[in-house]
Amino acid sequence: CSLIGFRILPLRRTLDSASALATHLSETSSETLLLFRVGFVIPEDILRSYTVVNVHVARLPHYAGLGSLLSALDRQDFAQCATAHIATSAVDSGPVLLEVPYSLDPSFSYCANERIAYQAGVEALERLVQGYAEL
Repeated sequence: CSLIGFRILPLRRTLDSASALATHLSETSSETLLLFRVGFVIPEDILRSYTVVNVHVARLPHYAGLGSLLSALDRQDFAQCATAHIATSAVDSGPVLLEVPYSLDPSFSYCANERIAYQAGVEALERLVQGYAEL
């Protein structure tokens, strides 16, 4: 499969842990990793060996880590953005590459707000892929 000139490698296993990711990377020739909805911390050796870009669906650095949307809703900070950043050893703390603004709505359920946030995250991922395709 390809996306904007990129070869997308089909996965034969779920990458649900750092060890599964490391195994997958040892079998590929990737140089850059684009992460979206990753639920584990990326090990230092991977961060040193690859350009790792993460898409986080809340404004950084204010809402880093898990539970960021709930924190923003609790603080009534409804103006948010999906944030693409270079991954570092500190969770959600690397240099920001791009932001896709969106608004949380206090009258919506958490799940409805999460859908809005993740749609902005998908847009951020698409912009990243487009940017890499243009290099």
